[in-house]
Amino acid sequence: MTTSLPGRAALGAAVLVAALPVYAQDVETDSPPFDDVLALGLVSIPEFEGAGDQQTVPLVYGQINFEGYRYLAIEGTGARLNLVDRSDWAAGPSVNFGFGRDEDVENDVIALMEEVDTAIEVGAFLSRTWQGVGHPSGSLSAGVNLLQDVAGAHDGWQAQFNVGYARSYGTRWRLTTNVGATWVDDSFAETYFGVSTVDAARSGLAGYQAEGGLKDYGVNVIANYQFTERWSAVGYASFRRLAGDAVDSPIVDQEGDPNQVILALGIGYSF
Repeated sequence: MTTSLPGRAALGAAVLVAALPVYAQDVETDSPPFDDVLALGLVSIPEFEGAGDQQTVPLVYGQINFEGYRYLAIEGTGARLNLVDRSDWAAGPSVNFGFGRDEDVENDVIALMEEVDTAIEVGAFLSRTWQGVGHPSGSLSAGVNLLQDVAGAHDGWQAQFNVGYARSYGTRWRLTTNVGATWVDDSFAETYFGVSTVDAARSGLAGYQAEGGLKDYGVNVIANYQFTERWSAVGYASFRRLAGDAVDSPIVDQEGDPNQVILALGIGYSF
């Protein structure tokens, strides 16, 4: 099993997807509002929730558009299907595969703990966008993505909240800044940040029971550069700070890092 940060590779891909089609808008009213996009990239993420070690993995993301403003966004380990045919609202089902934690992690202590299986999280998202904010090319957005594990990995839920602002600079550059936070329930928190009696005996860490609440908060920045009408490059940098019971867990406090960084770079083609 490959270890990765549950849901965060998908979240990074989501904002990359959001940035890519910006320059592909067609001004003709009888044409689709965006071109389809397919992109490949690399993303550096913490090995697991609260890890101090990074890993670099491939990232595939894209957006397939249907009639009007409806689309399917493929976001690394997840996907969203927008069913709303409006330029200002988007909503629909979402899914994410959140990889867990196993004995292959770099940290020798964490490797001794019980494995966390892959989570299959399903749910729904809702977002709102306001155009022309602060600048003719500026847009303000706010959204939430609710996900529930259905595979028995953590049997919990998480709610991801995000507020962002995007603006073009010239004809080739577009910069997007987002702030966000994640809330989780007790089951999610205990799975990724708790230390059971068995784990304590295996690893030497003190036993710890984690409860739900605010899990993290942070900021990310996306820079999009349009090479040609069809080709673009996107860079993504994210900083999150773990909070609540997550930051006090021995997994984080003794063996990990409360500061979580994600870096990604991708090349996209619109068609």
